[in-house]
Amino acid sequence: MKDEVLNDPVLEEIWATRERIASRFDYDFARLCEYYMEFQQQFGDRLVPAPDVHVPEAASRRKPAA
Repeated sequence: MKDEVLNDPVLEEIWATRERIASRFDYDFARLCEYYMEFQQQFGDRLVPAPDVHVPEAASRRKPAA
């Protein structure tokens, strides 16, 4: 099954698109976030909303990795 996932043309197209977008912003995470936030504002009515996910209290208090 792993080989099937790695050879999935839909996933390959998603990965290629993600790579093209990231390269436009020189892989700068802050610039990518800004782009996606603007994209979300512009096309938010077309996006599927994220499901409500319960985050355990202990997980929300973890310190971010350095």
